[in-house]
Amino acid sequence: MATTSSSTQAAAQPRTMQWHFREVDSAISQQLAAELKIAPIVARILAARGIADPAEAHRFLNPSLAQIHNPNELLGMEKAVERIGRAIRCGEKVWIWGDYDVDGITATAILLLTIEELGCPADYYIPHRVNEGYGLHAQAMEQLAGEGATLIVTVDCGVSAMAEAKLARKLGVDLIITDHHEPGPALPEAYALINPKQPGCHYPCKGLSGSGVAFKLAHALLKAFHPDEARAKEFLKSLLDLVMMGTVADVVPLTGENRCLVAAGLERMRRQPRLGIAKLAEVANLSPRKIDAGSIGFVLGPRLNAAGRTEHALFAVELLLTQDDKRAKELAGKLDQFNENRRAIEAETLAEAMRLIEPYRQDQVLVVAQDGWHHGVLGIVASRIQASFYRPVIAISIDQEMAKGSGRSIPGFDLYEALGKCTEHLEQFGGHRMAAGLSLASDRIDGFREAINAHAREVLSDEILSPGIRIDTVASPAELTRQAVEEIEVLAPFGIDNPKPIIAIDGMRLMEEPRVMKERHMKLWLSAQDGRPMAALGWSMARRIGELSVGGGELRLAGMPILNTWNGRTTVEFEMKDFKQA
Repeated sequence: MATTSSSTQAAAQPRTMQWHFREVDSAISQQLAAELKIAPIVARILAARGIADPAEAHRFLNPSLAQIHNPNELLGMEKAVERIGRAIRCGEKVWIWGDYDVDGITATAILLLTIEELGCPADYYIPHRVNEGYGLHAQAMEQLAGEGATLIVTVDCGVSAMAEAKLARKLGVDLIITDHHEPGPALPEAYALINPKQPGCHYPCKGLSGSGVAFKLAHALLKAFHPDEARAKEFLKSLLDLVMMGTVADVVPLTGENRCLVAAGLERMRRQPRLGIAKLAEVANLSPRKIDAGSIGFVLGPRLNAAGRTEHALFAVELLLTQDDKRAKELAGKLDQFNENRRAIEAETLAEAMRLIEPYRQDQVLVVAQDGWHHGVLGIVASRIQASFYRPVIAISIDQEMAKGSGRSIPGFDLYEALGKCTEHLEQFGGHRMAAGLSLASDRIDGFREAINAHAREVLSDEILSPGIRIDTVASPAELTRQAVEEIEVLAPFGIDNPKPIIAIDGMRLMEEPRVMKERHMKLWLSAQDGRPMAALGWSMARRIGELSVGGGELRLAGMPILNTWNGRTTVEFEMKDFKQA
């Protein structure tokens, strides 16, 4: 397997971290602490994030399903419900057209289970990532129509399917599109379109995932057609784990309604895990009781995604749906193996990409292309390069005359908008601010690289291109008690627009020389000015050990306090994101 050269690895190291301190209104934080009876440090974090009203803060700290919105507020919902209702009454088979990532497969399962619960026959179609690619495809639509399909409902795709919507009409198929991606200047002529981002839709939560939109449709259908209201409510709750996984895995904002859905879904999964997910957690050596947003994003999500990346997403959908213990165990094993295969392919592709990107290191948007790269790992490879160079990245696989790519951005650079400035070089594109996919002719790659960098030079500043961390508050070590850390954890689930709090602490001194752990990580034993001891961990920070020495002056740390339990004793440790010598 190829490896990166030392020069490339060195070039990939990010610049010095910039620390940006959020402004905290002390009067507001004191009011929050007094009225909500919370730790002052938690009150300061809330105030720093713009949560100033005690009632709003109470809702944030206590997310519940009572806070979610009426699904009928979504534009297009009533028409979609009416058409599916007709299918239910007539026993008309409903086809669900899904996508191959976690958001798409969970959305598929949500809608399939709901329609079947309402007594209507349903089936699903998910395209093969490599052979067909993302979204609706004419050949498969014609195949379904030939088999008698008269109603297709998309999940997590379709908002840019202009030609396919026209084809559906020609084939006599009613097409209902549910999606959450950014719509283009024109919308497809579907029977109904549900997308909170479409013009004219005033739904309060614009950041729903694809599974979130599917969940809202399921909610509306159950309200309209389920004969047993109590049973309908319980069934809707049974879908919370699915919408939670799709929402977390698709990296949408974890605020507002999404926060409520994720919190409720995590509670459901810990208490009553779905059979397939329980088996998947088992092969990943993960206790369902300890599942959080991080383990969805980094443990379960990658295994579910691996099916669509290396084989076919149908395996992952089946895992979510199966009620057979033996089959669930078999499928979980398959997905775990798919993930191992994906990691091997990813490592080889990343090593090659890091070499190929060397001539373009000074570009503001890094575009790297090569023949024959596996489409299933392009997004991950783009993410890895982005993390190394702190630049927007687009990784492209060339297949003779045509090429397909996947991009990942950085905060402050709207990738979807940038692709919209390069349409003369592209065949298709779609996505959102932070992630997008595209296709183009192979001979247009160089022109595309020039065009997107020309746009980047107009909108990107040195500040945007400088990696940084946003500090929520400065705290004294004395504030970081076990109780305070437990209260900070109530701010979870963490993700986009609700990241883990970053706290700065001053006046720390090394008590003994730093220790390297597993060749990559670093552990420090520190003492505060009042003599209070504290251990600090720096993941992947061993390369900075030379900056530290006992007697080298005071340190300022940025990171998050965590609880560590060992031999029945729980202590507060500090997980560093960065440190500075005073």
